[in-house]
Amino acid sequence: MEYKVTRQGRLPACRLSESMLREVWTVFHADEGLKWEAVIGVGGDLLGKDQQRPQQTVTEWDKLISLLRSLPRLDALTITFEVPDRGALAIAFKNYPPVGGSIVAAGHEAAWVEARMAAVMAIVNRHGEPFTTRLYSQLGFSVIQTAIPLTAAFIFIVVAAGLVIPREIRQSDEYLWWITAATVVATLRLAYTFSDRLIMAALRRYPYIRWADKTE
Repeated sequence: MEYKVTRQGRLPACRLSESMLREVWTVFHADEGLKWEAVIGVGGDLLGKDQQRPQQTVTEWDKLISLLRSLPRLDALTITFEVPDRGALAIAFKNYPPVGGSIVAAGHEAAWVEARMAAVMAIVNRHGEPFTTRLYSQLGFSVIQTAIPLTAAFIFIVVAAGLVIPREIRQSDEYLWWITAATVVATLRLAYTFSDRLIMAALRRYPYIRWADKTE
């Protein structure tokens, strides 16, 4: 169905729980004929390199909560709400690069779209994790993915070259170009390895979405 009004925005990192999801459901409690569907990513690829990512589609509340509780890690989550003749809203989170969360709402009336989008965003913000959100911002993630790995790799290669390559060869004009080219290639390759490991460590320690402890 084609809607006249569309709004979209970003969602912060957050901790999911049964009570939090029930809050989201209450946003639509007055809308008759509500339909919903959840798609849960259950893969284990932290780096987002797999083209085909395993997922499960759920349309029953108890099954949704049970699955979210049982998974050791959420790969991704998308929940779509649709009210016939009114509009639809979807929230989506990714726990692999590009890490993040988003919300899209569409409908025939701007008031309906904006009210439900604002209500859902307010709920997610209350359960948000500011540090994790900043960590996966464009600046924060570039530090993890590029700045730290390149700096670490550069220092390692420079020190290693100084220890392994004799001083006479390092100062020789004949070998300067070869040494420079080799160190650049080695630095980039090592930085790539450091980057992958740092991203995986960050995602394990600070996932963008995670299920809250059962005691909460």
